[in-house]
Parts: sequence; structure tokens; C-alpha cells
Amino acid sequence: MPEIRPFRNGDVPDLVRLWNESDLGRGAAHLNSVEVLESATFNRSYFDHRGCLMALDEGKLVGFGLAGPAISPDRSSLDLQRGVICFVVVHPSARRRGIGRALVHRLEQYLRTRGVQTIYAGPHRGADPFGFGLYGGCRPSGFLRSDPAAEPFFLSLGYCPDARYEIKIRDLTTARDPTSARLMTIRRQVMLAIDERPDQPTWWWYEQYGRAEAFRFHLRMRRGGEMIASINAVRLDQYADKWQANAVGLVDLDVSPDYRGKGFGQTLLVEACRELRQQNVGLVELSLPMDNPIGLRAATNAGFVFADSGMAYRLNSSSPHDPGAALWAPERFGHR
Repeated sequence: MPEIRPFRNGDVPDLVRLWNESDLGRGAAHLNSVEVLESATFNRSYFDHRGCLMALDEGKLVGFGLAGPAISPDRSSLDLQRGVICFVVVHPSARRRGIGRALVHRLEQYLRTRGVQTIYAGPHRGADPFGFGLYGGCRPSGFLRSDPAAEPFFLSLGYCPDARYEIKIRDLTTARDPTSARLMTIRRQVMLAIDERPDQPTWWWYEQYGRAEAFRFHLRMRRGGEMIASINAVRLDQYADKWQANAVGLVDLDVSPDYRGKGFGQTLLVEACRELRQQNVGLVELSLPMDNPIGLRAATNAGFVFADSGMAYRLNSSSPHDPGAALWAPERFGHR
């Protein structure tokens, strides 16, 4: 069995090589340098080298795993009781030797020693401390079906499906904008605006999007200026080589309750795509939870088509080993 040890600064170039050679599917960015990897992982304020494990076989890096804390519901701080295994990557030449299982078990131990009561596998909304910009395209959405080894692997380790996501894309180079009488009526009532950030950005917004080229579309009534719907956008330059397109991701579609199911979400998506086409964007990707049928229907009606799906898992047997350690104090997540 290869040696498993915590991350060291000198591991970064080998991690880039391992990532690019591990064939993780369409949702894994191809890394041309260390910057994207560092931004998605090591530069986070809560990164702890003890939760980033390296597997070495005769001195060569053949696997790594990364785990960290979830995010509080109001996105103002780290969660105190939930943790997530964000990555378990094993080089194709070293698979089926128990390395992935060993990494998962060590990461579970790491989380439990920090008071975690619920353990997830697969970074996803509310439990995505690492991975944004590196895996999942527009946002981490669990482990993707285009990475087919993930599901049987985690099911075999006692994890069960917990949250499902659908990833949709729209090609802006060929498709025409959808239109209908209802859309034309709504367009006369609303206007599209673009801001650099939300009106009240949270700590997590700065942590997640502060390093990225992000902006926000929102739809307002022409009369009175009432906010109807909004969505965050982020440029996905790191996927340009893999997708062969200038891409933007759309996340966190939010429509005011009184206006849901009435075409306003569809209108926002259509108008956002129209604006992005003018900025020479060729591909737009959107991630939505499967339990949001109104949002999924709005995306389909706005011309988006299925591209992938994601699944986040929860460990059936997770339980706190040390109830007194449930507080996740910042000093417990030391830097490199």
C-alpha cells in the first residue's frame, strides 16, 4: 500500500500532473498552471493541510484526497457539524489497489476528530468548501455522471444519494433565442440590469467569487423598479481548452415567490444569454437542483439542454466521535 501523508507545499506541481492525467470527465478543468488549483483549494482561508492527503507509491504521487467544512445556511461562516469529502483522485495506473478507499477512510477520521457529525461526499451547494473553478463547471454539484467511477465507489463505502443536480448548457453560437407571446409581454414590463456583486454579499460570496470574474444579472420591473429575479454569473476561462468555447456559468437562479412559474425566470435566462452573446460568449452552463422543477422547466424553455448530472452523497453511519469537539474554531484549520 502506498504511503499516505498530509499535503506539503512542494506537492503542487505533482498534483497538477495527477489531476490532468486522471480523466475525471467534462466537469474537470484542464490545468495549464497551478493558479486554478491554488485558488480552488490552498488559498482558501480555512484550508488545513491535514485534510489534504497525498498517496505516494515509491515516491511518485498516485492519489490525493481533500476534505473540509460545510457552510452555514446563511453563508456567514463555516458550518460547525457538517463536513464534506471534496475529492478522491487516483491515477488510472494505480486504481483497484485500495488507494481510494484508504484515502476516504483517512479523510473520514480527519473530519470526525474535528467534531463533524454528518459527512458528505461530493462538494455541492452549502457544502462546497473546495472545488469551485476546478470541478463541476459553473459550480460544484456533487460527483458528475460524466465521471462514472464515482457513484459505485461511494455506494460501496456506505454512502447514499443525498442531493441531485442537473447541468444544462446552451450553445450561443448557433441557437436562436426562444420567443413567445408571453415572453414578448414580459419583456415590455421588465428590464435587465448587471451588477458586479449582490446588494448584500455574504462572507461566502467573497470567499467563493471574490477571486473570480463574477457578476450578477437581475430583472426589475420598469415601473417601480421591483426586483423580480436574479442569477449569478462567473466566467469559466479555465474550461476553454476542454470545452473549446468561451464559457460562462450561471448559478443561484432566484425568482420572487409571487412571480414563479409565470415566465419571469425564463425571461431572465433568455435576456442574460442575449447579453452574454454580445460579449462573445459561446457557451453558457447552468446547474440546478433536481428538486427545483420550476427552475428546470424555465431553463429548458430558455433553450438549455441536458449536459450532465451530479450527485452528492451522505455517509449512512456518520456520527460524532467527540461531541465536545463540535465547535469549528478557525485556529483548528491551520494554513500550510
